[in-house]
Parts: sequence; C-alpha cells; structure tokens
Amino acid sequence: MGTITGHYQRRIAGSSASSKYESHEALIYINKRLDAKGLTGFDPDNPLERTAAVASTLDASIERLPKTDLERFYQLGIFPEDEAIPVSNLCSLWDLDELDTEDLCERLARASLLQDYDGLAIRLHDVVRAHLLPKLEEPARLHTRLIDGWGDLFALPNDYAWRNLAYHLIQARQPEMLRSLLLNFQWLQTKLDATNIHALVGDGIWVPEDDAIRLLMSALRNAAHILVLNKTQLWTQVYAR
Repeated sequence: MGTITGHYQRRIAGSSASSKYESHEALIYINKRLDAKGLTGFDPDNPLERTAAVASTLDASIERLPKTDLERFYQLGIFPEDEAIPVSNLCSLWDLDELDTEDLCERLARASLLQDYDGLAIRLHDVVRAHLLPKLEEPARLHTRLIDGWGDLFALPNDYAWRNLAYHLIQARQPEMLRSLLLNFQWLQTKLDATNIHALVGDGIWVPEDDAIRLLMSALRNAAHILVLNKTQLWTQVYAR
C-alpha cells in the first residue's frame, strides 16, 4: 500500500474524460479502504499518504460539481467528527427545502463524496471533513445560520441539535449564549430529558474557565449515578450539592 498516493495521482492525470472517470473510481476505492481499515489502511510509514491520497482524489472529483453544489459540499466541514447529520439540519444550513436537500445528498452520494447516506442522515469520513475545513469561508456565519434554523433553543428539533448545540455555539462565537443556557434550570432539565446526564456534563468542556459552570458541572458529575436513573431529581441534586 506504500504507493497509493503516487498510484492515484497518476490515475487522475490524463485526458479529461478518463480523469473524471478514474478520479470517481479512486474516491470509491479510498472510501472503501477507510470503511474497511480506517486510517490504518494506508502506509503507516508514510503519515502524509492518507491525506495526500484523499486530497488529490477529492480535488479531482469535486471539479465535476456545479458551483452551488460545491459550495454546499464544503459547508459540511462545520459539523463535528463521527456524527450522523440529519437531512433536516442540512435544509437549514443550505437554505433548501427538503426535496432539494435530498436531491443534493443523492448527488453527493453518487459521486462517492459521502461515507453514507440513508435518506435520513449523512456521514462524512473524518479525513474528508479535515479536507473540507480549510475550504470554509466565514465558518462562524455558517454555524450561526444552522443554529438560527433550529429556532427555539428550548425546543430543539432533533437529537443531533441537543447533543451538538454547545459545539455550534462556540464555533459561532457565542459563548455567552451557551453560558446563559447552562445556568438556566429549565434548559438544563429540557436537555437532560432529551438526552442524558453524560451529554449535559459534556457541554461544560466548552466553557472551562468559567467558575460558575465548573461548579455546576462538578455537582452534575457527582449526581450522575442518581440522574441516570431518575432525571426528575435534577433540581434536588444540584441544589443539595
């Protein structure tokens, strides 16, 4: 496997028609390799190989995308690693209706630019996401657009939004909004009901320097064994600790 990069760089060079076909074929191969063996599927003695192979193949493949599709594909870089991204979230980000969003997901899936698409959500390989990140223009604006699309932060639309709102608020440069939510008991209880105590405690990592949040998270961690079994005990446990 030590020649993957050079092999595919040679394959994606050549005539225009051949280049488009073989870059698509190469991306399918790399996706399968990543699915089967993850990052270890590439030469361990050449740590830059996987990055170069994916970058070369992606750059050749995405040349076939219309400009608007390409811009929206790059925008997928705002999502965190290892997450299934609901189509409804993409509607907000891309400012498309559900049918147009599904059509774009289908086109990206056919081009082997997605790790998975099941009609409800998409997944990206982490190395593909890493390739997209430098392409983003004004990422904070994109995070803000996604959050605004969710509407009421006390009534988020899906599990992804509840689990990842804190991440997107920080990336949108809105730490004070996150802080105000974490210090609001109604929001804490609503998030706990929608997810679990571990997801709630995990939000604290995004505001590590705040004494009030640190104290709250310490109380939640100490009460975790109780709140796993009985979420209605949140107020009693936080007040007591």
